[in-house]
Amino acid sequence: MLLRSYREAGRRTGTLEFDRKFAIEKAGDLLEGLCLNRAVRFECIEAAIGSAATAVLVKHNILVRRKGMLRARDLRLIDHFGVFLFVGANAAAKTLYFGDDSAALGSWLLGACGGRSLDLCCGVATQTILCARQGGEAVGIELNRDALRVAHVNSALNGVAGRITFYEGDVLEILADPDSAPLRHLGRFDTVCCNPPLLPAPAEASLPAVSDGGEDGLSFPLRILPALPALLKQDGRCYLIGTVLGSTEQPDLRPIERIANDCGLRVFLVAPAFRDIGRGDFFRNLLEATSIANSCGALDPEEVSKAWDRVAARGGRLYSFCLVASRARGKQNGSLEFTRHYKRNEDFWYV
Repeated sequence: MLLRSYREAGRRTGTLEFDRKFAIEKAGDLLEGLCLNRAVRFECIEAAIGSAATAVLVKHNILVRRKGMLRARDLRLIDHFGVFLFVGANAAAKTLYFGDDSAALGSWLLGACGGRSLDLCCGVATQTILCARQGGEAVGIELNRDALRVAHVNSALNGVAGRITFYEGDVLEILADPDSAPLRHLGRFDTVCCNPPLLPAPAEASLPAVSDGGEDGLSFPLRILPALPALLKQDGRCYLIGTVLGSTEQPDLRPIERIANDCGLRVFLVAPAFRDIGRGDFFRNLLEATSIANSCGALDPEEVSKAWDRVAARGGRLYSFCLVASRARGKQNGSLEFTRHYKRNEDFWYV
């Protein structure tokens, strides 16, 4: 109840620290150990959730025990629209990622998914579990083995382990090969969703794997969309979140439009906001700093700036988008429609 009362603020450490002072003892111990990533005495956690649950979390390396103390292993517990998840201890974590884009995609999936669901790049099963809670069978595909380990724990935590199947593998490689084991056996889905690596990044100044969407940020969408006719049922829908470069007037959606036309897809795209990425802009500085940090300081800052100049030359603005795609019916042609909410430029992910 405490976590759910925060909604988006539930991930803010300062809010949790403030409420820790007023929480009842057991809730306070759980906030310290599960949400704030701090060491708590073993007996306090055991008193709060019981010895059996504590043993399970220790066994699966969610909680680490040292000298009579327990703490979450680089993890924190959050609430995602009624789904409790262990995710990376901070939003910039290179693995076990959860950020504002994750929450935005979840808001699109609320009430929209049902039947069979496929979550591409499922990570710690953020959307997989949300889909399973609303529908029936769900499938998650993820390359990172550590994320999949936490995904199994999260699915059990939410009581849907029996309805979810996980596959370890590279989504792009799997989609490129129709005869790959997962695709050969999976069939079609009512809902496909994906929160892929989605930021543009120069190859020589790359971002962490969870963020790096290639030079234009569209590496995943441009390879996921052509696979949808074989993955979606006739009335099925795909929900995909991402970013795209563009001019000061509008995003460059021509690559997505071409695929929609070629593959017979009806695509509706909401573009909520933009960030300028010219030299000196705040978001550009953040991207450069992330590239340098990802290289562990091996890259020269001026070389990083020049690399990002080449990305900005493709489009000086970075637009966020949420995309819904379905198969065109009968003799309908593929199409792309999009809203221009970015003209208000309020929140990067939310209309």
